[in-house]
Amino acid sequence: KKHNVEYISYLGKSDTVTVPATITVKGVTYKVTTLSSSAFKKNTRIVKITLGDNLTKIGKGSFAGCTALKSVVLGKSITTIGESAFKNCKSLTSMTIPEKVKYIRKSVFTGCKKLKKLVIRTKLLTSKTVSKGAFKSVPAKCKVSVFDDKLKAYTSLFTSKGLSAKLTLTSLKK
Repeated sequence: KKHNVEYISYLGKSDTVTVPATITVKGVTYKVTTLSSSAFKKNTRIVKITLGDNLTKIGKGSFAGCTALKSVVLGKSITTIGESAFKNCKSLTSMTIPEKVKYIRKSVFTGCKKLKKLVIRTKLLTSKTVSKGAFKSVPAKCKVSVFDDKLKAYTSLFTSKGLSAKLTLTSLKK
């Protein structure tokens, strides 16, 4: 049998959090595969979060309003970043989107005014899997890097999904 779990909310007081890849309850091990909508919403204490490698989905608004959040390490199995996932994370400065991400919903970076570096390692994004407005609020000073073979396609795609035409995508070093 496969056992999967959804991470619902954080009740701790630490400013550094790790969402585990698995948890064990009464001898049964469960994979943590989903971060629920609003799991960390409006937590003003968290500065750094690391998401486990079994996590596949970041729910809608999971980190919305986490104003102290500076660093997010996404697990290698993430496929979906939900709507407004990082909305108003005013201290967030950089993020790397891993290779398996296929879906990026709208308003993911709205209000992330300090975002300076966005590394996109996935080659799976298309006009059907990236929502309108997904990149609308990425600051014009942000450096967005993608692989060479996606530079032209992603420039067009991201601009059509709200990225400022003033922002130039750069080549990602492997």
